[in-house]
Amino acid sequence: NSTNSESYNDLITLSEIEHAIISSKNSAPGPDQITYNILKKLPSLTLQALEKAFNHIWTQADVPNEWHEALVFPIPKPGKSKINPENYRPISLTNTLCKIFEKILLN
Repeated sequence: NSTNSESYNDLITLSEIEHAIISSKNSAPGPDQITYNILKKLPSLTLQALEKAFNHIWTQADVPNEWHEALVFPIPKPGKSKINPENYRPISLTNTLCKIFEKILLN
């Protein structure tokens, strides 16, 4: 219905950013080396700058090239021989700011 608000196209708000950061678990950082603990301690002025950056990315579809990078590590499968390369699974660590942005879009 065209009269309904298309909330999926709304700009990202400061409260959405704060909620995404606060509700995130302290997982390992990606190539940007930014931890969730760092983000949780950012002053409001910095969060406002992040809000502007996220909204630029959203409205202009201008995703930073760095967000296409990941650190990939082989993790051994439990109970399997570590000698055989087939007994490993990859884990990808992506940029923390990208993960926050994606979390906001998913909610």
